[in-house]
Amino acid sequence: MRTQIDLQELERNAFRTTFMDGLTDILLGSIFVVMSMVPLWESWGMQRPFGYLLSFTLLFFIWLGIRMMKIHMVQPRLGTAVFGTARHNRMKRARIAMSIMLLATIVLVALTATGTLQSWFGASSVWGGYLFIGAIFVITLSLLAFFLDYPRLYAYGWLLALMDPF
Repeated sequence: MRTQIDLQELERNAFRTTFMDGLTDILLGSIFVVMSMVPLWESWGMQRPFGYLLSFTLLFFIWLGIRMMKIHMVQPRLGTAVFGTARHNRMKRARIAMSIMLLATIVLVALTATGTLQSWFGASSVWGGYLFIGAIFVITLSLLAFFLDYPRLYAYGWLLALMDPF
């Protein structure tokens, strides 16, 4: 009896196992926890830029630790795979989308730092700024979820978008 093997589905399942180790979820959870600590640090008297700098430093070391775990613990056990051109093209599109969203975020931070964003939305329209920032979270993580074939990122994008106003 012959069984038809769908190579594209096999490659898709092999690629999706990249996220089944749980390390990506730990990293995203760490982002939630560390960013929620910024208001706590501000209540202790730390200025906002230093709170964000401390947050990004912590997140860098958490990312570095997770990356080292992936390289030294997960890859030796699961091995590595070489994917086809279709998967490489999806990854290339994901990188382009992330670069565009990174530039949009840099522009957003620059507009916020100069006070231009507040003048656009007005002091009374705080929700406009929250919607703008939330849209960046949702669009970025939705694009990643689509290109990486990682459906949980849709939910994480909405969680991040809803986290900001509350």
